[in-house]
Amino acid sequence: MTDQELRSAWLDTQARLDRIEKHLNITENSRFDFNRRTSLDNLIRRYKLFACLGGGMACCSFGWMNARILPAPYDHILPFLMAGYFLLAALMDLFLMRELKAINLNTMSVSTVCKLVAKSKKIHHRCMAILIPICAIILALMISAFVSNTYMIVGMSVGAVIGLAIGILQYLKFMDDYKVLSED
Repeated sequence: MTDQELRSAWLDTQARLDRIEKHLNITENSRFDFNRRTSLDNLIRRYKLFACLGGGMACCSFGWMNARILPAPYDHILPFLMAGYFLLAALMDLFLMRELKAINLNTMSVSTVCKLVAKSKKIHHRCMAILIPICAIILALMISAFVSNTYMIVGMSVGAVIGLAIGILQYLKFMDDYKVLSED
């Protein structure tokens, strides 16, 4: 490529960027205000979302007491178990979010960041090892509560499959972000 061709290509690229900026209404002051979301930001945001969802679900769990759907021995036990489960999940997510917020990519060394990320990933897996069996117990109790109602069993089964699929997808996203943080 000659100097003239290089200069022409550069000017053409600059002209296209100027047209795009004008079309998007980007001013000189706002040009560098775009924050690139990092894997650390994704993890923190996702843990915050799940903590909020867990807290909301803990509150909604008590609605089962007034719904009069559950049979007598389960009508108070299951809502409290569900609320406790969701509250525990929310607290674990808040703890992990706090751990990840303590990571400062600008001031910490790479080895320190990698150690903290590995620690958070290990805590994430330990939390899953606690929450998954509790969820299975609650699901088994719900199935035993509605053993005579085929439609509820089918509904819970479909909900469990959908929930499992969403859970696996979210787990893979968490692990991708942890992997990117560990590699960088």
